[in-house]
Amino acid sequence: DPPLNEHDVQFAEEVTNAAVAALERAYDLENAVLGQEQMRHLAETDPLTNCFNRRALMEKLEQEMDRAARYATMLTAMMVDIDNFKQINDNYGHLVGDRVLKQLANLLKREQRSVDIVARYGGEEFVVLLPETTNTESRNFAERILRRVSAHDFGESGNSVKVTISIGIASYPDERVSDGDSLLKLADTHMYRAKSEGKNRFRD
Repeated sequence: DPPLNEHDVQFAEEVTNAAVAALERAYDLENAVLGQEQMRHLAETDPLTNCFNRRALMEKLEQEMDRAARYATMLTAMMVDIDNFKQINDNYGHLVGDRVLKQLANLLKREQRSVDIVARYGGEEFVVLLPETTNTESRNFAERILRRVSAHDFGESGNSVKVTISIGIASYPDERVSDGDSLLKLADTHMYRAKSEGKNRFRD
């Protein structure tokens, strides 16, 4: 091949510069997209448990209610509350209480299906949304969660904490449910009934 002349070198430099500029733009765009995803994750995640927070839950609940109404499928909401959580904080300290919350959140997330949603509703309350789930399936899920919690060693190694939960279950469609708020309210009512009847159980 003939040796490169000045024109060839100039052309190669132009191609290289254009390629570098394109790569830099792609890198900037990738960082911008990742930054937006990180910001969205932070905005919708509870920092302690890494579950969805209440704001994100309400958005996803509205979406799931719309989907259930449109396709005539069932949507179940489970309200999960740690029994006697104040006593855990008083007897073991708030750091252990926080650890219990994180451990329960991890347990719930391990049991969820890919379509399910686990959120921290507030304090020691969690909500699990179960799309396309029958009454029998939701009861089986609640019973399994109760067994998992009863068998789990909460707290710190060598200083375990006995934890039980109460669960309220509500499903759509139901004549008492007209929107996401009423679905959660009904689940909450059933959860308090579980507590009044002895705790460590579910009611629907």
